[in-house]
Amino acid sequence: MIVGPIAAGKSSVAGALAERLRRGGRVVAVLDLDEVVLTVGGYVDLPPARFAEAQVVFGRLVAAWLDQRIDVIAHGPFFQPEEHHTLLQAVPEGTIVRWVYLDSTLDVAVARTAADTSRIVSRDLTFLRATYDRVAALRSAMPSYDWTFDTTTRGVEDIAAALEERPSSSCHGAHSSQLKCR
Repeated sequence: MIVGPIAAGKSSVAGALAERLRRGGRVVAVLDLDEVVLTVGGYVDLPPARFAEAQVVFGRLVAAWLDQRIDVIAHGPFFQPEEHHTLLQAVPEGTIVRWVYLDSTLDVAVARTAADTSRIVSRDLTFLRATYDRVAALRSAMPSYDWTFDTTTRGVEDIAAALEERPSSSCHGAHSSQLKCR
């Protein structure tokens, strides 16, 4: 799971990591919560209850690919423990779940969203500022992450390379409470 605020690089890192893993012979699905939200009309005027439903559907989609023995790189705004639970409730027993947090600044996010013409809601400065303020308010209470990267100082390929080189067999350590181990 790759988590981070808007324009922190979640999609870019997920794509780069997936390509690295595929070149190594693995079959990888890249899933974006935003795409699930788009199926119900997108974020504009999205009621909180509908967003919660989209998170449940996303968790089931992640689980469906995992059930097929496909590696999954999923990303989205899963900041609170209950959001983590929603995502993981359908994940097959024995799945090793690793969490990556990508950090960025509002200034960098403004520049990135302005340069991306496919963005609609996230290009609005008021909306973008509100989401960064929300993340900042939640940050101290967020669950632990296995890796944290500052995308204002590290590039996408560098982060993907660091994640690809992570230990593949151990699920023990400081964050083992978040991992389901075989």
